[in-house]
Amino acid sequence: MLKGSPARAAGEPSGRKAFQQARRHEVAVFRFRLYRFENDLLLAASDEELIGRSLSQGEVEIHISEQFYGTKEADQGELRDLLDRCTVANLMGERCVKLAAELGFVDRGNVVEVEDVPHAQVAQMRR
Repeated sequence: MLKGSPARAAGEPSGRKAFQQARRHEVAVFRFRLYRFENDLLLAASDEELIGRSLSQGEVEIHISEQFYGTKEADQGELRDLLDRCTVANLMGERCVKLAAELGFVDRGNVVEVEDVPHAQVAQMRR
C-alpha cells in the first residue's frame, strides 16, 4: 500500500472496480422496477433517497418501498428510455417527476405533492 493512501477493509473493491462502483452510485439517482401486465408495461420509479420513507398528508399515505419501486438503479438517460418504453408509470420525487415533465410525459398541473414530495402517474395510449 502506498504511503498516505487510505486503508481498505477486506473484501472492499479496489482500483478501477471501486472507481466504477463509486461513479455508478454517483450518477444513479433513481430506483425503478418494471411490471408487465398483459400488453402494458408499468414503470415504478423514485428518486433513490426516498426509498424507505413513508409520507402522509391528510388521508393520503404513501410508503415508498423498495419492494414496489425496486432495487435497480438508473441515471437520467436510462430513466428517459424506460419512460419511452412504458405504458403506465408511477413516479415519486422531485428529480423523477421533473425529468418526466421536461420530456412531456407529465403535465406539472397534474402533479400532486405529499409532504412536499411530487408524485405523478402516467398512462400512455398506444396502438
